[in-house]
Amino acid sequence: MTPAFANPLHPLHKEHPLTPTFHLLANPTSGSTNITALINARLTKLTVTDKVGIEIDTLAIKLDNGALHPEGAIEPPPTGATLDLSLGYVDTCLTPINRFVVTGLTDKGHPIP
Repeated sequence: MTPAFANPLHPLHKEHPLTPTFHLLANPTSGSTNITALINARLTKLTVTDKVGIEIDTLAIKLDNGALHPEGAIEPPPTGATLDLSLGYVDTCLTPINRFVVTGLTDKGHPIP
């Protein structure tokens, strides 16, 4: 049974806030790699757009991936790579959202060749 305060609309929620979390697998059909920790260390924004009907859902991940990052810059995934995203809250189960295909990358607003 889920405690009442797990509902964000419940008055006790402020005493027990839920912390959002995610799980990201790269190329799950060919020896998947869990890249959650790598991405989480640099994550500034993660946006999922759930489109209506047969329109394609989108995933946008914004990272602080500068060369001055303490761990150095990470290599971006190649076009065509797949990413499996699950979302949820810490201390609860994650829900699989979708499999996304990398179709483009940008670097500070400029396309990466």
